Amino acid sequence: MIETSDFIMPKHAASLFEKITPLETGGATSMAYVARLGGRQFFMKKLKPQFATVPIYRHLFVKEYETGASVSHPNVVKYERLVMDAEEPYILMEYVNGCSLKQKVEDDPDYFRDRKNLDKLLAQLLDGLSCLHAHHILHCDITPQNIMLTQVNNDVKIIDLGFCYTDKYDYTAGYTNDFCSPEQKICSTAQLTVSTDIYGVGTILRYIAVR
Repeated sequence: MIETSDFIMPKHAASLFEKITPLETGGATSMAYVARLGGRQFFMKKLKPQFATVPIYRHLFVKEYETGASVSHPNVVKYERLVMDAEEPYILMEYVNGCSLKQKVEDDPDYFRDRKNLDKLLAQLLDGLSCLHAHHILHCDITPQNIMLTQVNNDVKIIDLGFCYTDKYDYTAGYTNDFCSPEQKICSTAQLTVSTDIYGVGTILRYIAVR
């Protein structure tokens, strides 16, 4: 028997939008789409069916949206709308037409060997993180997949606040093992500081350097 997989389209959302296109990117608990509404494209993040009615994952969705919506910065993706449907909760956010830092490095390994391009990446990444920190938010998951570069001008957009830490939501911080700080690996939220994200920036530099 050959196993196949497919995307699950948001049922009730389909009637609200002009077009919904599934993306191959997604996380362990969510699926991703491009949704067109009023002629504008949005990035849609929707909980997978097995998590859609589980309270902790619904809380995480609310946390991500409320945290993201509290921030406005050109280098942080903009959170637009949260719909907590009983069976199909989803978040709409700014659609970034571009590619992840991971994809950029794979497709154009010489791009960041130009010091001008590397300096721009670092300046915009640190500027976006500085804004988050000013709002008492630690991203906690600075990875090549969570840094997008726009198609026009290769500007930074920090995405995915699902693992972030805030005083309001102090027990749902997370990390990606290959890019996290030592204090994250011992699961100590009490030790999380802005240095946690700066450490993540260091791992990004190392990632670029070895490519």
